[in-house]
Amino acid sequence: MIQSVDAHGLGVRTFALDAGGRMLVAASLIPFHTREGGRVVAIPAGLSIFRVRGDGKLDFVRKYDVETDGKQHFWMGIVEA
Repeated sequence: MIQSVDAHGLGVRTFALDAGGRMLVAASLIPFHTREGGRVVAIPAGLSIFRVRGDGKLDFVRKYDVETDGKQHFWMGIVEA
């Protein structure tokens, strides 16, 4: 292992690399609530995008929230356009 990163979600189980190995997308399965300071905030399920550096380490780019309607976001993949 060379690195641990925050995926900005809970229950991250599915991930995919693009064909060139330069981008990784990780899917968090469910929304959850967490404490930030003195308040509770909702963190939606989503797709977290990372840039893969030449040394194999990841840089977080952004997270796309995914509406799950109370169900698990079970699978994701990358399709070449």
